[in-house]
Amino acid sequence: MAPVPGFDWRLRGRLLLLCGTVLLAVTGEMLPAGLLAVMADDLAVSRSAVAGVVSAYAVVVAVAAVPLTILTARWPRRRLLLGCLAAYAVSNAAMASSSALPALIAARTLGGLAHAVLFSVVTGYATRLAPARLTGRAVSLVLAGGTAAFVLGVPLGTWLGSLLGWRTAFTALAAAAVLLVLATPVVLPALPAAPTTTRHGLAGPAAAGPAEQRRNRARSGLGVIAGFVLLLMLGHSTLYTYVSPLLLDAGLTRAGIGPALLLFGVAGLLGIWGAGRLADHRPRAGLTGFTAVLLLALVLLAAATGRTWATVLVLPLWGAAYAGMPGFFMSAAVRASRTSPDTSAAVVNAASNAGIALGAFVGGQVITRAGVDTLALLAAVPVALALVVIAVRHRPADPSKQQEAEAPVAGR
Repeated sequence: MAPVPGFDWRLRGRLLLLCGTVLLAVTGEMLPAGLLAVMADDLAVSRSAVAGVVSAYAVVVAVAAVPLTILTARWPRRRLLLGCLAAYAVSNAAMASSSALPALIAARTLGGLAHAVLFSVVTGYATRLAPARLTGRAVSLVLAGGTAAFVLGVPLGTWLGSLLGWRTAFTALAAAAVLLVLATPVVLPALPAAPTTTRHGLAGPAAAGPAEQRRNRARSGLGVIAGFVLLLMLGHSTLYTYVSPLLLDAGLTRAGIGPALLLFGVAGLLGIWGAGRLADHRPRAGLTGFTAVLLLALVLLAAATGRTWATVLVLPLWGAAYAGMPGFFMSAAVRASRTSPDTSAAVVNAASNAGIALGAFVGGQVITRAGVDTLALLAAVPVALALVVIAVRHRPADPSKQQEAEAPVAGR
């Protein structure tokens, strides 16, 4: 394949470090889903109580993403990223040393505060490092760290936690965060706050009042994308938070959960590949198509409930469809919005985690009252609504009409 002009080895290296940061963040966020049964047994609490650890993290992100992004809008980007990574290291180390549920939730709250800012930082970095015409490709590469979490992070952490204890898995995450803290100043250039960002996090004159800011958001289409993301993540998380009980109900052993999640994640690589090819050229068709495939996968999982091989065979379809989504909706938000890339990413991050929190809660209520059998069909409902929203309301900006960056970002 011919090299892409403007996408040189230095840019790739910088984007890959940001990708690794996302890998760490998403692995830490979702690892309790893979270790649900192990953690519940060790702490002598219910599985829905451990799922509350996922919910607590997501609630913090949903509530804090936009305010913290606005508060830190004028902070130097690399310094802010280093602060997020340091908070991840402390949070995961605290998780590893916790022996009671309140201590776990406190540790997760710290991680959630870091997560609330992180996606704004890495998305803003990607859009400023890459030429404007390659925004979709750059953002997709960075957010591929989320898929890498499902390919490598969560399966490996689940396997490690099942073999050596769940605390070992979180200790490994803390060590990985420390390594990223050391690597970041070497690889990434120091960037100031985006020059078009006001103290309210919005592009445009600083004198714009609250009413004008709301009109900017409304005209931008960012609200439609945020609504889509909320519904999509609600559906996905209703099922994925309880993927361990789902797989156990299908007849897998605890030792088989890690390999099954690895299958889910490896299939996600195909999703990333497809999304990367479509994100800059056919974003509307790609987003609609991937959402439709995700809906199909959830319906098939509902039909396969309780059957081992049928469930395992549908997992790759679910993984591929879900993995391609973040690059589409994050780059769509950046392009459609009249706010800064950092603020656009914060809004999407808040919507995503609101969906995760609500999905974890809804899934827990369903498991408690009706068991795991109905989860997949219930999860398909908000995804179907998301498909309607994106098919009817969303009109993505034309990437070909965007101005290209005038010059590459200066080195350190």
